Amino acid sequence: MYPNDEEAWKTKAEALENMEKYDEAINAYDKAIEINPKDADVWDSKGFIFVDYLNKSDEAVKCFDRAIEIDPKDESALNAKGDTLDNLGKYNESIKCFDKVIELDSEDTWALKGKGRTLAHVGKFEDALKSIDTAIEIDSKSEFADDGWYQKGLVLNETGKYEEAIKAFDKAIEITQNRPSASINGWYWYYKGTALKALGRTTEADAAFAKAKELGYSSCFILLGKHQPASPTTITGRGQG
Repeated sequence: MYPNDEEAWKTKAEALENMEKYDEAINAYDKAIEINPKDADVWDSKGFIFVDYLNKSDEAVKCFDRAIEIDPKDESALNAKGDTLDNLGKYNESIKCFDKVIELDSEDTWALKGKGRTLAHVGKFEDALKSIDTAIEIDSKSEFADDGWYQKGLVLNETGKYEEAIKAFDKAIEITQNRPSASINGWYWYYKGTALKALGRTTEADAAFAKAKELGYSSCFILLGKHQPASPTTITGRGQG
């Protein structure tokens, strides 16, 4: 491999990431950055590894900030920063990131869903649902339309609107039922189970939890009633519309 070939280092980094050799992937991206420190995409990719796989959110934010400094219209970096700040509990800063993206593209559903999720975290549930509903409408024909319904279901669960939440989770399940990998459905079935349980529909809830486990939901102790505020996607939501 040519030591001064940025593309070669990027290709190596991607291969290492696919092999789950994340620290080595970071080193390869650093080599690419040494050659071209103004490649925003490399900073994005490095940030994604920090936040998705290495649990280094602060380092990820630094990478996204560098990408945004290079390209203030880098929607991927702005969205990823928004998601990461939300995960860190820095909700106001998170919302500002999503708002910047929406200013650039009012139909960016990653930003609309992210903003909705963060608004829910600060108790602005009506505004949260409006933002998520906008994303659902835009995403209606997208292969990732299920994520909006899932996010809506979570907000409705949090506000005690369990019947509506069940409908939202059912919609997410319906959209994904024919995908080659149904593992994501496990999350949808699990949260449907929490809504059913809250309504006292224990038999249906137990069936939903069993289905979640069958489909690969990782919590083996959900039947004990322990709740995990988990997500079926990586923090940055790469691949989501």
